[in-house]
Amino acid sequence: MTVRVAGAGERQFWAYEQLHEDGDATLLVGAFELDGELDVSTVRFATKTLIQRHEILRSEFRRVGGDVTVVRHEAATVPVDVDTVVARNREEAVAVAHRLASQPVALDRPPLLRVALVSWTRSRHILVLVSHHAVLDGAALGVLAGEFGRLVDPTSEPLPDPVSLSELRAAEETRRTSNAWQRDIDYWCDQLALVESDPSVSGDPSRPADSDDKYIDTESTDRLRRLASRLRASPTIVLLALWADHLFEHRRASAVVIGVPVSGRADPRHRAVVGLLMNTIPLVVPHTEGTFTERVAAVRRVFLQGLRHHRAPLVEVARAARPGQSLEVAPLYWAMFSQGEQSTLTFGGHAVERMPMGGDTTDAPVSFVMVEEASGGIRTSLSIEDGFAFGDGGARGHLERFHSRLTEVLSGEEGTAS
Repeated sequence: MTVRVAGAGERQFWAYEQLHEDGDATLLVGAFELDGELDVSTVRFATKTLIQRHEILRSEFRRVGGDVTVVRHEAATVPVDVDTVVARNREEAVAVAHRLASQPVALDRPPLLRVALVSWTRSRHILVLVSHHAVLDGAALGVLAGEFGRLVDPTSEPLPDPVSLSELRAAEETRRTSNAWQRDIDYWCDQLALVESDPSVSGDPSRPADSDDKYIDTESTDRLRRLASRLRASPTIVLLALWADHLFEHRRASAVVIGVPVSGRADPRHRAVVGLLMNTIPLVVPHTEGTFTERVAAVRRVFLQGLRHHRAPLVEVARAARPGQSLEVAPLYWAMFSQGEQSTLTFGGHAVERMPMGGDTTDAPVSFVMVEEASGGIRTSLSIEDGFAFGDGGARGHLERFHSRLTEVLSGEEGTAS
């Protein structure tokens, strides 16, 4: 058994859990519909192997004095179990999978990965992987899904040795005492000082939570990629610029703060790490007059500047920028933009995409998510939390206006539209 201090992101989600113990907003869920014979012993073997390989899955979170610590256990001491349910048909199986996916994960009781197999015939199943945002991020869930697929395939090559999460956390703790760490914190404090308070953000207890999604077809996505290339940007930056334009329609200000999650996996050696490496940067986007081309350039510039300082944990930035106030009391932003992870699991020689199952969370009242799908298109979704006033028309109306604006940009002068 070994003990380390929890990383900044781990501490943030652990603290959130203490305030919201009865909710499922901290869950991270991957569900995959599998077509082919799969016995429980094989699933149990794959689960046991994942827990043995990845230290965070056989760990627990404890408060020791004023610190949140992560206690890593030896694999032999951690129980491994798989929930198995036999349903009468697919409809019932999906309902059962949703119920299993909403059950909480206790951070003080390893393992921190829960696996369930719901079957309705010998060859039709839904595999459900459930963890906690203090344990994994979306990229790590994708790593687990990929490894699971290889472990249940007897023809797969052996998995490579995993990267040590403890070593990465130790490097993070060392960096906390460096000048580079303070420069990153100072950068974000300077940026946030440029933004005035936001009187247009208001609550409305009568408004229920709302969400919707809309698909950008492959033809439009290809046009978006060509436009982005001409603007020396990426499709993500172009959509982020459109999202900023949409927010400015609802808020007259010189700048708006958008929470943008970054993976923390720019180093190729870290892409297969199972753990929480993601951090959210509070991107300060200025209101820019002129053409859409110029606005994309402005967003690209501030995004690239922000990436240079992405290692400063959001909770540390908030503590420095809003002394004495927590993120719960004084959030740094009310809107987010994120590029979601499309996790896939290879089974029976086919890539199986993650089912929509809930469990993903954001830490802002309004959130826009884009996911590049295997089909070649892009799925966009918008969610508005309950009790938050964000214009009229609900999530669907906002998405319709966003996509209408995208169509204008793609159909106009290809990036020179105002």
